[in-house]
Amino acid sequence: MGVSRSTLRTEEIEEIREVSICMIIKYRQQQQQQQQQQQQQYNNILTIVNLSSLNLVSQREIKRLYKRFKRLDKEEKGSINVEDFNQIPELSMNPMLPRIISIFDVNRDGQVNFKQFVKSLSTFHPKADKADKIKILFKVYDINNDGFITRDEIETILTMMVGSNLTKEQISSIVEETLNEADVNGKGKLDYQDFYNSIGSSGCNAENMLSISFNPFE
Repeated sequence: MGVSRSTLRTEEIEEIREVSICMIIKYRQQQQQQQQQQQQQYNNILTIVNLSSLNLVSQREIKRLYKRFKRLDKEEKGSINVEDFNQIPELSMNPMLPRIISIFDVNRDGQVNFKQFVKSLSTFHPKADKADKIKILFKVYDINNDGFITRDEIETILTMMVGSNLTKEQISSIVEETLNEADVNGKGKLDYQDFYNSIGSSGCNAENMLSISFNPFE
């Protein structure tokens, strides 16, 4: 049963009105505070991200990446597990994702902070330098990180890329042909310069292989 306005004293009505106004003011202040905190977070991330990345990735794109990072960082610990990259549709379709993830994990602790997240993904920016993309691609192939790409490593990566679409014999034939053409000094393995020259002469478009659209990162 409601209370009739006529049964309330003037003082009680005024008190209710003041309480309502205070609640509205407090709500608006909380909203403003949240907006200020969010803006401060954006300012902070723009400060911590390497300026060389900012020359490539726009502030708007960094904000998009930050929103994606926050969604992946469900525990709000300031870092994500490298496996969380599987949840990024722009990357999940890449058959070389397991190798790419291992490269992102620069500290070998299974964790990536936001700065590492931006710097890693900036390599996949459509405007990223071709040479930088080829360096990443070389690291993808150089599984044991010794500075060379061996026959077995080429076969491993090629198998990742083609799956069951080629037979083992066909893959071995491609590996043999690749080494014969790229290993100009007969080392039996490829160094970075061999790999770089091979990519350039083969007409392989490294920009497309390691490029993703940043527009959907919301």
